[in-house]
Amino acid sequence: MADLKFAASFQVYATDEKGRNKIESKLIALDGIYNARWDIDSKLLVLDYYPDQISSDEIHQQIASLGYDTELYKASRFIGKDYLK
Repeated sequence: MADLKFAASFQVYATDEKGRNKIESKLIALDGIYNARWDIDSKLLVLDYYPDQISSDEIHQQIASLGYDTELYKASRFIGKDYLK
Protein backbone atom coordinates (compact mmCIF):
# COMPACT_ATOMS: atom_id res chain seq x y z
CA MET A 1 0.00 0.00 0.00
CA ALA A 2 1.35 3.43 -0.97
CA ASP A 3 1.94 6.11 1.62
CA LEU A 4 -0.88 8.64 1.73
CA LYS A 5 0.16 12.23 1.29
CA PHE A 6 -1.80 15.00 2.97
CA ALA A 7 -1.89 18.72 2.31
CA ALA A 8 -2.58 21.14 5.13
CA SER A 9 -2.64 24.86 5.71
CA PHE A 10 -2.84 26.92 8.87
CA GLN A 11 -1.78 30.22 10.39
CA VAL A 12 1.75 30.68 11.73
CA TYR A 13 2.44 34.02 13.35
CA ALA A 14 5.98 34.88 12.26
CA THR A 15 6.80 38.38 11.06
CA ASP A 16 9.66 38.43 8.56
CA GLU A 17 11.85 36.65 6.00
CA LYS A 18 14.12 35.31 8.73
CA GLY A 19 11.12 33.61 10.32
CA ARG A 20 9.98 32.27 6.98
CA ASN A 21 13.39 30.78 6.22
CA LYS A 22 13.63 29.23 9.67
CA ILE A 23 10.14 27.70 9.55
CA GLU A 24 10.45 26.34 6.03
CA SER A 25 13.96 24.91 6.41
CA LYS A 26 13.28 23.25 9.78
CA LEU A 27 10.01 21.71 8.62
CA ILE A 28 11.52 20.35 5.39
CA ALA A 29 14.26 18.71 7.48
CA LEU A 30 11.70 16.69 9.45
CA ASP A 31 10.81 13.15 8.45
CA GLY A 32 7.43 13.05 6.80
CA ILE A 33 7.28 16.63 5.51
CA TYR A 34 8.17 17.06 1.86
CA ASN A 35 7.03 20.59 1.13
CA ALA A 36 6.48 23.71 3.26
CA ARG A 37 5.71 27.26 2.15
CA TRP A 38 4.87 30.16 4.47
CA ASP A 39 3.44 33.42 3.14
CA ILE A 40 4.61 36.51 5.01
CA ASP A 41 1.53 38.60 4.16
CA SER A 42 -1.25 36.12 4.90
CA LYS A 43 0.73 34.26 7.63
CA LEU A 44 -0.48 31.05 6.00
CA LEU A 45 1.68 27.92 6.02
CA VAL A 46 0.91 25.39 3.30
CA LEU A 47 2.58 22.03 3.58
CA ASP A 48 2.51 18.51 2.24
CA TYR A 49 3.27 15.61 4.53
CA TYR A 50 2.88 11.92 5.26
CA PRO A 51 0.54 11.55 8.25
CA ASP A 52 1.87 8.07 9.01
CA GLN A 53 5.24 9.71 9.75
CA ILE A 54 4.22 12.96 11.46
CA SER A 55 0.88 14.28 12.69
CA SER A 56 -0.61 17.72 12.21
CA ASP A 57 -0.40 18.24 15.97
CA GLU A 58 3.32 17.38 15.95
CA ILE A 59 3.87 19.89 13.16
CA HIS A 60 2.21 22.63 15.24
CA GLN A 61 4.41 21.66 18.20
CA GLN A 62 7.55 21.77 16.06
CA ILE A 63 6.72 25.29 14.88
CA ALA A 64 5.98 26.45 18.43
CA SER A 65 9.34 25.03 19.54
CA LEU A 66 10.98 27.33 16.96
CA GLY A 67 9.42 30.33 18.72
CA TYR A 68 6.32 30.96 16.58
CA ASP A 69 2.68 30.76 17.58
CA THR A 70 0.28 28.66 15.51
CA GLU A 71 -3.48 28.29 15.59
CA LEU A 72 -3.10 25.50 18.17
CA TYR A 73 -0.03 26.32 20.26
CA LYS A 74 1.69 29.32 21.79
CA ALA A 75 5.45 29.33 21.36
CA SER A 76 6.02 30.16 25.03
CA ARG A 77 4.73 26.69 25.96
CA PHE A 78 7.52 25.02 23.97
CA ILE A 79 10.54 27.32 24.13
CA GLY A 80 13.60 25.47 25.38
CA LYS A 81 12.20 22.01 24.67
CA ASP A 82 13.90 19.93 22.01
CA TYR A 83 11.17 18.79 19.65
CA LEU A 84 13.36 18.86 16.57
CA LYS A 85 14.92 15.43 16.48
